[in-house]
Amino acid sequence: MLLGCIGTFVYEIEFTGGPGVGKGTQCTRLAQDLGLVHISVGDLLRIEKEEGQPEVRELIETHMQGGTIVPTGITMAILKAAIIRHVEGDKRRFLVDGFPRHMEQALAFEKVICPCRAVLYFEGSREIMLQRLLNRAKTSGRVDDNEVTFNKRMKGFWEETLPVIEYFQSKGKLITVQAKEKLARFMS
Repeated sequence: MLLGCIGTFVYEIEFTGGPGVGKGTQCTRLAQDLGLVHISVGDLLRIEKEEGQPEVRELIETHMQGGTIVPTGITMAILKAAIIRHVEGDKRRFLVDGFPRHMEQALAFEKVICPCRAVLYFEGSREIMLQRLLNRAKTSGRVDDNEVTFNKRMKGFWEETLPVIEYFQSKGKLITVQAKEKLARFMS
């Protein structure tokens, strides 16, 4: 395990993939099975959008509705605060869901917080991701769960997240999982 930059923080896994690929569902299961703290960057941003400073709330809302990435400085500050809260509560092993989404985030996290142990990339077809996202939209209440925003997010994913995947693959830290596979198969 890698010792990190915040006290005796141990950072385990980052989890990335396209919109609707099943990151949240699989992260919840995986974190529970492995005894990791599950931190969803999207959930943190949605909470900040509701409870944060007015100018930050507006900025996050604009990016979420537009299907674009919230600026790294804001995302890193929110993520770092969440990790520190858990470390102060004696939690030291994390699975960070939906992060990093572009190289600036990846490099900032490894510099400011800690190098990760692995990046899990859930790979799925556009059709599977859209179907899952539209099913989730029926109950989620999320402003970004619609086909128009999905298309914008997919464009951003291909342009901004694929270089992150290639970067971690070159470092031998990438684990690719087909999104249609069951978690039980992935875990075995």
